[in-house]
Amino acid sequence: MSKYTKICLLLTLFLFIYCHVPPSREIQDKDFTDLSSIIESSDRVLNLTYLDEKIEYSVEEENYISLKFEIVEKFIGSSKKGEIIFITFSKTYFDELISKNEQNISFSNENNYIFFLMGRAKKNTFPKKLGGSLWLNNGNPSIYEITNNKINVISKPLIIENLPEEFNNIQSISYSEFRKIILEKINK
Repeated sequence: MSKYTKICLLLTLFLFIYCHVPPSREIQDKDFTDLSSIIESSDRVLNLTYLDEKIEYSVEEENYISLKFEIVEKFIGSSKKGEIIFITFSKTYFDELISKNEQNISFSNENNYIFFLMGRAKKNTFPKKLGGSLWLNNGNPSIYEITNNKINVISKPLIIENLPEEFNNIQSISYSEFRKIILEKINK
């Protein structure tokens, strides 16, 4: 076999492997159709209180926002009650967030939030204040506001308009019922 043929075969093999590698989890724009799937794919599921701190910054020409929260309750993950965690969003995604009740979301320290999160190793180009990992929302809908024991789904407009029935039903139950459903699905 000639040197040219070996190089062509090697390049073909490389392209074949490269083309079959799935895109990274962050760029898949995962939209969930049921609660079980989002629970199973999350690294952490947490009940959080917003601590009224927002950090805005740019990394590699992309704008980000990180919000500071205190952990109230852990459902999944290695977190502990009282720990501080920053949740990171791309600015574009964050600016689109809405709920059925509000067009522009502003996180409040008067409400709690359930987050379904995925963790990623933090590059050194992100602020040190964020800790060793980046915590990102795990697809859509992965943010739930708890107001007066009721649940409000927070996501992008198209997701809110087309919520699967299971997620629409969540908005008509109490937080204690939602909590019970989460725990049941985790313990299956």
